[in-house]
Amino acid sequence: EMSASLVGSEMCIRDSKRGKRKMRFTNLLTELARKNISKKELAEKISMRPETLYKKIRGGSDFTYPEILRIRDEIDPDLKLDYLFKMEEA
Repeated sequence: EMSASLVGSEMCIRDSKRGKRKMRFTNLLTELARKNISKKELAEKISMRPETLYKKIRGGSDFTYPEILRIRDEIDPDLKLDYLFKMEEA
């Protein structure tokens, strides 16, 4: 059985027999590095436990829309959400 959930502007496909595909937010990680912001710092700035942020970046659970907006605003409010949260297969 297949199910899908919206993460940013991308669909994350789940297959109940094989589990979730490994996805990562390459652009998000690139922009964090470009701005010299660690994942731990970002987690603190958006009031999220670092472990939770790490899990969400690895695709272990989905970001909520308010989380997406807070992250984008901390990194660069001018970035497009579909760019920043584009998911790529790991």
